[in-house]
Amino acid sequence: MDDLKRERLRRGVLLHGLGRLNDAVNVYRDLLLGDPAWSEALNYLGSALRDKGCLREAREVLERAVDVDPQFAEAHRNLGKVLESIGELREAAAEFRRAIEIDQASADSYLGLARTLILSDRTGEAEECLRTLLRIMPDHAEAKRYLAVISTQERAGATSDPDCVLELADALHNAGFLGKSIETYSLALELAPESIRARAGLGGALAAIVRPSDAVDHLRLAIATSPNSLTLRNTLAGCYSQLGNLQEAADEFEASLLLDSKQPDAHFGLAVVRERQGRLAAALMHYRQAYNDARASPALRGQVVGRLLRHDQSQRDRESLSINPDLLRNILGSLRPDPDERSASERDAPADWSEAGVQIDERTRSPH
Repeated sequence: MDDLKRERLRRGVLLHGLGRLNDAVNVYRDLLLGDPAWSEALNYLGSALRDKGCLREAREVLERAVDVDPQFAEAHRNLGKVLESIGELREAAAEFRRAIEIDQASADSYLGLARTLILSDRTGEAEECLRTLLRIMPDHAEAKRYLAVISTQERAGATSDPDCVLELADALHNAGFLGKSIETYSLALELAPESIRARAGLGGALAAIVRPSDAVDHLRLAIATSPNSLTLRNTLAGCYSQLGNLQEAADEFEASLLLDSKQPDAHFGLAVVRERQGRLAAALMHYRQAYNDARASPALRGQVVGRLLRHDQSQRDRESLSINPDLLRNILGSLRPDPDERSASERDAPADWSEAGVQIDERTRSPH
């Protein structure tokens, strides 16, 4: 493999990790012009298109990837995710099964298969799949959450007990079955219209699938009863931010931080709002507080770095964050694209982090 091509692919992956999806797609497309049958670039392009919501094109690209390399487990898995997203559950399950045949140690493939089986009401097969995964990885938390959905569904059955229905809705939400959780929270509210827990859950699930205008009223009613709930306030703030109601978003984040100032995610959310308001000094202050909080995840720290690389802060401001190079690798591995930031007009990513102005602190370098 040509070193230059590999370096350009790495650049695309970096852009993708920082949420610059249009730029990443352009890099992958350019690479495929010179080598249309490069399965790895096809897989990355399909994944980026899926993250952009271009599901039909993502499917076509990933089908090309598995045609070129039928033993490419990751491409089969990504194709399964795309098929699941467009509702072709039987076809999705087949792709996840193929990925498992090729790579029996991939938790993501087992979870994908179990998810499609649960959505298809084939819970017995889903449970068998999850038990297999837990034999390989006994402490896998997400597999246990999926099993909780199955067991709660069995207990809830056709009951009209709002507490049982609400328990099922919570289990669905926690396992990421947002569409089903919305249906179930709505049923719980029909059975118990005064349930704040059901209203809060419904608002949170609607926010998670980016339906902020539908979520706001439910969240506001829940906050009226539970004004000290950090989760409710931060979720409402996120909805306001998505709707462009920046001052309302800032007010909710600030109210949450008054209740507990040690919330890296709330600091990050407020920083993004302040940046969008043009208040860059305030934004930088909250980015720093988010980054330096001991509870900040690698993914959150990566998002902070990404935001600082996106706007025209001074070189001095960028150098104010010292980053352990080993941590940086973890950041890039755990980043999730920010759906609100998909501009194609950003400049090219730096060749390395020192060129970007991000300081590597030699004093914190981990021993090898």
